[in-house]
Amino acid sequence: MAHKVVFEIETHDDTDIALSPGMYGACKGSMDHRFHWPAACPDQYVLGSMRGSMLEWLATSPLKGKSRMGFDQQREGDLRFTRSLWVEFDELSDALLFRLTWGCETSEP
Repeated sequence: MAHKVVFEIETHDDTDIALSPGMYGACKGSMDHRFHWPAACPDQYVLGSMRGSMLEWLATSPLKGKSRMGFDQQREGDLRFTRSLWVEFDELSDALLFRLTWGCETSEP
């Protein structure tokens, strides 16, 4: 059984700056790029989003099992989406330790 721990939640919303039709098109294009780009290299995106101290912790902690990184995202409109970044652990004890150190309140190990 895998245990997922969310360590960051990103909210992207450009609705306030898209007041004119020209700005709407530019904002939508930018939002589409930000939404779809991580799918090309999900591991690279998640690693690039992690703080250095978090990467060091993952590399040096004596974890019992393996871990995987990833993200989930949900489109909430043309100019708005939310993305959560997570690490999934094979061992519950690894997930609990990571959650206590780096997890968001919404984590579910």
